[in-house]
Amino acid sequence: MTGERIEDPRGSSLLDSRNFDSQMKSVEATALIRPGNQIHREEGRRCIECCFLTALVGVGLIIHAVVSILREDVHITLPALPSDFIWGAATSSFQIEGGTSEGGRGPSIWDIWCKASEQNCNGENGEVADDHYHRWKEDVKLMKAIGLKAYRFSISWSRILPKGKVEYSTGGDDKNINGVNYAGIQFYNNLIDELLDSNIVPFVTLYHWDLPQSLQEKYGGWEDRAIIDDFANYARICFHFFNDRVKYWITINEAWTVAIHGYEEASKAPGVLGKDVGGSGDPYLVGNHFVF
Repeated sequence: MTGERIEDPRGSSLLDSRNFDSQMKSVEATALIRPGNQIHREEGRRCIECCFLTALVGVGLIIHAVVSILREDVHITLPALPSDFIWGAATSSFQIEGGTSEGGRGPSIWDIWCKASEQNCNGENGEVADDHYHRWKEDVKLMKAIGLKAYRFSISWSRILPKGKVEYSTGGDDKNINGVNYAGIQFYNNLIDELLDSNIVPFVTLYHWDLPQSLQEKYGGWEDRAIIDDFANYARICFHFFNDRVKYWITINEAWTVAIHGYEEASKAPGVLGKDVGGSGDPYLVGNHFVF
């Protein structure tokens, strides 16, 4: 067989018969680790069986633990919460208030977003929601009944400032500040007083996504630096009228969601598509203005 060439069992290359024995040993060694050979399949099968049995044991232990707890065979002792820990609940204005066209409230970007397409808000809107605007007194009674010690709610910017802007001044005549909707001020005054009378601590969020539509139309909302002064003036109005009773304030709820979903993915109000995907939105600029 000197000088003859034969087919390599591993593929299309040729073997030199002069080195046939040594080359075949290499072939056999390679075959032991090739996918699809019997040894490989057997080891894989054993590995799968081992994993399956391990999973069964884990599930069995979990079921045993749950059953033991239900039978009170096992008692779990949790560390005590601090004495000043406050249990509460949280909402946002657009999700619960309703009354979107009542009491002098102006439209927010979410009113427009929900009406723009049935796909945006599952075909729903905030016109009634949980009717908290009319049922706030009843709602506070329910909070007290279930033992809440705190209630975090957001103020609707467009209920306080229907156009989003204000000529801020205080002192001489607080009842005639240009741009302020006093019916909105009264609504939140009533809610805060009722909470305190029920021994429930109010936590107030200044912005939970519902930007006045007028500011979105005027300069693009959070994408324009003008929003910084307008938000600051809105915050000053809230502090001026409510700070004597509200001691806990949250500025902006989920800023990342507003920037990315509102000005990049266009999956939430105001529905602006980002520049990098063919639109005009700049979520990084929005985030920058949030920081300011």
